[in-house]
Amino acid sequence: MIILTTTYNKIYGIREEDTLLCQYKNLVNKEVERVICFYEIDWELPNDSSIISDPFDSRIEEINNEFKKLLENDKYYLYLINKRPNLEKMFNFANNYKEDEKFIILNSDIYLPEWSNIERVNELEMSDKFIVLTRWNKLKDLSRKVAKQTGGKRMIKDGIEYMTQWRNGCSIDCWIFKTPLNFPKKKFTQELGVFGVDGVANYLLKKFMKVYNPCLDIFTIHKHRFYKVNKYMYVHNDGKRYARHEWVRETILNKGYKMENVNFCNLSDIE
Repeated sequence: MIILTTTYNKIYGIREEDTLLCQYKNLVNKEVERVICFYEIDWELPNDSSIISDPFDSRIEEINNEFKKLLENDKYYLYLINKRPNLEKMFNFANNYKEDEKFIILNSDIYLPEWSNIERVNELEMSDKFIVLTRWNKLKDLSRKVAKQTGGKRMIKDGIEYMTQWRNGCSIDCWIFKTPLNFPKKKFTQELGVFGVDGVANYLLKKFMKVYNPCLDIFTIHKHRFYKVNKYMYVHNDGKRYARHEWVRETILNKGYKMENVNFCNLSDIE
């Protein structure tokens, strides 16, 4: 399995720490063949657009040193970009990169724990299926206010309490599919990490695939300390600030899209 994830060069402090933790944890998962990070820079892209595996590659002289260190692991690669990617870009990359392969798209603050059960994806016939996963949080990483607001399903694993982000099948930060993926073009244009991208993706995917959310059996962990639900009352994009309802109206509803959830299920529910 190959992970596709994304981050940006100007990341600092706790967000940088959390992102790096997720990168390293995903690298040690034995089911992961490699991690390819779509790495956003704010200078001109080089003519050579191939993925980068060498920490001394001249194309990355100016990037964050912590991400150069990640390249010391043979499983880690960087792919330079100058704009936050959307799902269409990542689907196209996967299709062109390797055929008959399972790809996992993850937000940068998501990791697969050692007990994720990600290997159980191999039990599924994936040609007509798409797997999405609602994220779990370590309860201790959430404030009491956020834990109460999101009110997710809880479990205890190895003495640590976890909780899903909500209970309704939203907060999806993981997409799993097999190449080649045939998908409608110029539809999956919402950028990763922007409010509503998962809901719109669910709506679109259901039009041509069987979509399941077996987050009760396959686990992804959200590492985002000091996460606040109220942060998403406003959306900042391309230099503009939107109230959330304005963002939904202008960029989703007015363009003919909807936002949908995918109910929690077990692997045994997948047909």
